[in-house]
Amino acid sequence: MGLLDLAERYAQALQEYCADPDEAALFRAYELGCRAAAAGFGVLDLVAVHQDVLMAALRHVRAVRESALVVERAGELFAECAAPFELTRRVYQDRAVAVAPSRKPRD
Repeated sequence: MGLLDLAERYAQALQEYCADPDEAALFRAYELGCRAAAAGFGVLDLVAVHQDVLMAALRHVRAVRESALVVERAGELFAECAAPFELTRRVYQDRAVAVAPSRKPRD
């Protein structure tokens, strides 16, 4: 998966979630995040894609109320897509603490 493919899939996920905000759409966003992480993308790549896709989506919105809804749903979708990155960070942190030598205070 390349960055363009990630952006296209993310745009499709946002469009689907805005049209029908259900758990299935959020799960697909989570899976997209898993695939992005496995492909070697970082959270900053995901932020850039989110920003680009959101800006493009807002260009097609005519009403302020609708734009607020798109922004809200985009935030929800982003959180699901970013969740695998956060889980990876937490696992790494937990393992780092587990293997770190215990430190005794110096006298």
